[in-house]
Amino acid sequence: MARVLIANLPSPPGLDVYRDMAGAYGTALNVRRRDYGHSSNVFFPTFVPYLATALRKAGHEVQAIDGQVLRSTLPGFIDKVVKKAPDIIIAMPSLPSLVGDCHLLRLLKLSLPKASIIAIGPVANALPYDVLNSGADLVVKGSYPFYHGPIIWFLEMLERFSIECAKDIPGAIYIDSDGRMVRTPDDVGWDCDCLDDLELEAYLLLPIERYRVAAMGPAGRLTNYFPIIGGKGCPFCCSYCPYPIGYGRRLVLKSPQMILREIEFLHKNFGITGVLFRDQLFTASKTRVEAICDLMISKGLSIHWAIEARIDEVSGPMLKRMRAAGCVRISYGVETGDERLLQKVGKPGLNLATISEGFAETVSAGIFTVAFVMFGLPGEDRKAAENTIDFVLRLDCDNALCGVITPYPGTALFDMARQKGLITTYDWSRYTSRHVVMHTEWLSAEELGQLRSRFMRSLRLKQLWRMFQRRSDSAPGSISWHALLYRLHMAREHLWPRRETV
Repeated sequence: MARVLIANLPSPPGLDVYRDMAGAYGTALNVRRRDYGHSSNVFFPTFVPYLATALRKAGHEVQAIDGQVLRSTLPGFIDKVVKKAPDIIIAMPSLPSLVGDCHLLRLLKLSLPKASIIAIGPVANALPYDVLNSGADLVVKGSYPFYHGPIIWFLEMLERFSIECAKDIPGAIYIDSDGRMVRTPDDVGWDCDCLDDLELEAYLLLPIERYRVAAMGPAGRLTNYFPIIGGKGCPFCCSYCPYPIGYGRRLVLKSPQMILREIEFLHKNFGITGVLFRDQLFTASKTRVEAICDLMISKGLSIHWAIEARIDEVSGPMLKRMRAAGCVRISYGVETGDERLLQKVGKPGLNLATISEGFAETVSAGIFTVAFVMFGLPGEDRKAAENTIDFVLRLDCDNALCGVITPYPGTALFDMARQKGLITTYDWSRYTSRHVVMHTEWLSAEELGQLRSRFMRSLRLKQLWRMFQRRSDSAPGSISWHALLYRLHMAREHLWPRRETV
């Protein structure tokens, strides 16, 4: 039996990292903090209970530590890890924090030379040289949140482990005794694991009450959400999307009964009243959505929940049923407001009329709507960008989250952009989804940044105008004074971060 520590690394200086986002490549916000830690909302690392479940079933002792939720400084985090005396440390580096994460792994290796460090996640798979040269002994393949297969093999041979033994571990990447990087063949069966196998007690490894993701709901009211995985995988092949790389293309769905058990467990033990489903395609199965809604209604759960969905997979009756069951927020991928670009690289099979109709039906059902928008899709010119700004500002939506396209290593977009010379920097700390790191054939990086800034200013002015103009709780695009004060509070946290906690 091995003593295994699953470590969610603290954010490095100057960044707040959200490791689960962007298909587990991670996104980031720039902050003024000068040490490791975390300054704002902490996103619960949803892979931890699944990995812990599998390792416990294999007979190993499992601990977990989250340097973000503890606001751990560099020496503070290393001291906490050393005191736990693990045989194995498992960590998931993120792209924008890769340099800082690798530095921390290197220091952990120096502090615990006998412990083996295993790196997981799409970043470790896409950039294994960086991770392995930082002190990690092994990178294991897999799709979020299933990484345990190669790890269990590793633990079984731990007593006799050497670099030469790594060749017998399916789905592993390592550096051999000659300094060469070796990739072993995958075992595809490990991606066939069942989300229902989760042991709910694994949540007790981390201080669940300290996690919060605050977001606006109906009438601009703030709701605190706790993220859970109700399903994973996306079979669509959008060239720019990191989710099929990080979570896999095969659709894996948790049963409605297990989802209800999980929500009831979190509500009873930690007082969770809001749930954010991290599924890429929550509405992929209509019958499953109906079953989840029926169970929530029959149980009388007073739970608010939010999802992401494709807008062509919802309907008016489904949305009303979801609202009755507690759904208060849906985020849809719009990507672009240019019809030509939408068909070419944005959302093949969708059109602007379908998007407009879907948003109107969602608002009519009383559900807060969010549009995901991005600038910089390949082939985007100024006219296409202007079309996007005009379309989204006219769209019947409550809010929009706007980013610039990011060519994540491992995606088809990254290969294409590198080949065409569109990437402007390989400084991974700028791969936050907010910084411009590539340009299009027709728009420079500077122009893309200006277009995004102009769109966000116009959107916020629209929201503020509706806040002053209407008092109706159902006014789309409005925000509450409480939500406005919350944004000011979060800005203060970024400027004056909280101190480390025990």
